[in-house]
Amino acid sequence: MLTEADRLALADRLRVAERDRAPIAPLTREWPGMTAADAYAIQLGNIRRRAGVVVGHKVGLSSKAMQQMMGVDEPDYGHLMADMRLSETEPADAKRYCYPRVEIEVAFLLGADLPGRAAPRTTCWPRPRRSRRRSS
Repeated sequence: MLTEADRLALADRLRVAERDRAPIAPLTREWPGMTAADAYAIQLGNIRRRAGVVVGHKVGLSSKAMQQMMGVDEPDYGHLMADMRLSETEPADAKRYCYPRVEIEVAFLLGADLPGRAAPRTTCWPRPRRSRRRSS
């Protein structure tokens, strides 16, 4: 695990890289002992410093192929800020990104907040409604 000072310094490096649109080497090259908890703490620190509003969350690297390509063994998650959102009618400005790519990810909208960690699955995933077909 990293110290809080290390996490802050690494968060600063990532923030500058994002601002300048300048790629940096993976942090784990310099800090091979970095844990997933360290990485998420760094991410959260930068999210809290942004002026924007969190409008959602995402899961990435959900396929084994993408995980292998990135050298990880589990999906990751992150925050979606209001300034990251694009509508389907809005072209993406490639200049905003270092290496623009598209990764297909499954997403869904919740009708309400989930009730909590201990909620039974049946509470979180209601039965699908049957469609009613009219006979002609």
